[in-house]
Amino acid sequence: MPDKKVIDFKNLISVKMENKDSVINEYNSYIKIIYSEENDIQIKFGQKNEWLSKDEIFITGYKKEFSIDSPFLSSYKILFVKLNGKYTDRILQKRFVIKGKQKIILKEIIDEFSRCSLSLNSEISPLMIKSMFELFFLGILRDNLRIERVRKSSKSNDVIINTVIDYLKENIDKELRFLEIVKIVGLSSTGLKNLFKEYTGMGVMKYFNYLKIEKAKTMLCDGEFNVTQISNALGYDSIHYFSRQFKNFTGVSPTQYIREMTSQP
Repeated sequence: MPDKKVIDFKNLISVKMENKDSVINEYNSYIKIIYSEENDIQIKFGQKNEWLSKDEIFITGYKKEFSIDSPFLSSYKILFVKLNGKYTDRILQKRFVIKGKQKIILKEIIDEFSRCSLSLNSEISPLMIKSMFELFFLGILRDNLRIERVRKSSKSNDVIINTVIDYLKENIDKELRFLEIVKIVGLSSTGLKNLFKEYTGMGVMKYFNYLKIEKAKTMLCDGEFNVTQISNALGYDSIHYFSRQFKNFTGVSPTQYIREMTSQP
């Protein structure tokens, strides 16, 4: 019996989603490649959220309906692919930074999809798209397998990340500085920045703000404290800055969030 291909496409389609639209169940059997072209976007998979920054993709086989929030009105694309192969599971539910040659290939794929949609009878575009996608995914696989080998030889990275996250949670009521955290783990600023982004998809301070906003959402829903009290409890020196950060992460102000939560049946 022949060996299973590393990458094998059955079908290729492309859908450009508008901001805040949900991805419908019609495509639940497809692998989704979500690409942020500009600023941050938030992908909402049920109770779990994933953040993507500029030039990042998230590859998922999630089969239920999900949605994308673009608080900064960023441009993004979603490509749907029917894909199998012996290494397919190595790239699912993962985030990748797209740069250099991979970025050029992805742009050519998107451009070719646009040309293909204008010429429905074209026989060339689907073949070109398939060929470019194979090259793109093989590059992703090669880079990811190399990262996996590095991670296996350096399990201490997990300890570093957990130490940082635990420290952020323990000090969620304070206003921390990045250099304070660097000293705790004993890495260089660049080393910690790159390692933390690789593991979590966010910078350290952005992740700290994310934890604060998640805590704020819980406190708002509890209804025991008002917005000013929550802002103070989480170490913000300005309620206006707190409200701005809250809206950046959720798309609504704290007061709007309370109204939405209390109006739900």
